[in-house]
Amino acid sequence: MKVELNIPDKVWAEVLEIAETNHTSVARVIEATIRDAVRPSAMAKLHVEARRNHIAQLWGEGLTDAQIAERTGELKSYVATVRRGKSLPPNLVGGRKYTYERKSA
Repeated sequence: MKVELNIPDKVWAEVLEIAETNHTSVARVIEATIRDAVRPSAMAKLHVEARRNHIAQLWGEGLTDAQIAERTGELKSYVATVRRGKSLPPNLVGGRKYTYERKSA
């Protein structure tokens, strides 16, 4: 497969230097970089970050931890941990806690 990339000059110079240092081609350096990026552990990290971002997005819509947990299927404690990790205060419904009903898988 042929792919065309627009790479900033500075990045191209870095990739070229790596290729020359390792006596290989730029194409092989780029291929190795892509393979490294899509390995299972890297994909798992992306999945976790996507889950966290989705929780933050729902928090931004005004949902409580319990509502977010219900909508996403995450544990309420995980939602609260993610929210606190992003330094976000809890959202309340009418000034009081929302009743939580966890959906089973």
